[in-house]
Amino acid sequence: MRMTVTENVRMEDGEHTGKLVEVNVKSGKNSKTGNMYEFLEFKFKLNDLPPEVQYDTVSGSCPNRLTIGGQTFKWLTALNGGAEFTKGEAVDPQDFIGKPCRVIVESNPGSKNKDILYSKVVNVLPLKKGQQVQQEQQAQKPQGQQAQKPANTDAEFEEAPAKKEAPGKEQPKSADDDF
Repeated sequence: MRMTVTENVRMEDGEHTGKLVEVNVKSGKNSKTGNMYEFLEFKFKLNDLPPEVQYDTVSGSCPNRLTIGGQTFKWLTALNGGAEFTKGEAVDPQDFIGKPCRVIVESNPGSKNKDILYSKVVNVLPLKKGQQVQQEQQAQKPQGQQAQKPANTDAEFEEAPAKKEAPGKEQPKSADDDF
C-alpha cells in the first residue's frame, strides 16, 4: 500500500458555523477528589472550513445536568435558536442533532505531548439572523465549488419558540456545573 505524505492543516481558532452531529454520555475522574462523574460530549461538524483542513469535526464537553444558567443550559439554548427553557421542562440533548449553530473553537496543547495542539469547543451560540439560509445554501453547493463565507454582522439572533415538553425534574446546581 502506497501513502502520500501530507501536512496536517488545522482548523483556525475562533468562530465557525456548523451543526450538532452527536451527543454522548461519557465518564471521567475528578483529578482533585478522585470522584467519578458523568459529562456530555457534544460533537459538531463545521461547514465553513477551507478544503485543505483535514478534520471538519470538533468536540466539547458539558456537565450531564441541565441547570438554568449552566453551561449545558447555554449550549442547548443556542441549539434551540436562542429560546431558553423553563424550570421543570424536560429536554433531550439528542433532539438537537442536526441543528445549526455557531461554534467557538480553541486549541490547547495535549496533556502528554505539549507539541501537539488539540481543538475543542469552548462555546456554542445560536446562528445570527440570516445565517440559516446561507448555511443551507452552502451545504447544497456542488462538490468542487466553495460557498462564500457569510459576512459577520451585528444582526439580532433569530428567535425560535421554546420547545415545550412534559415537565421533568431539575437537578440542583453543583460546583462542576460550569465544567
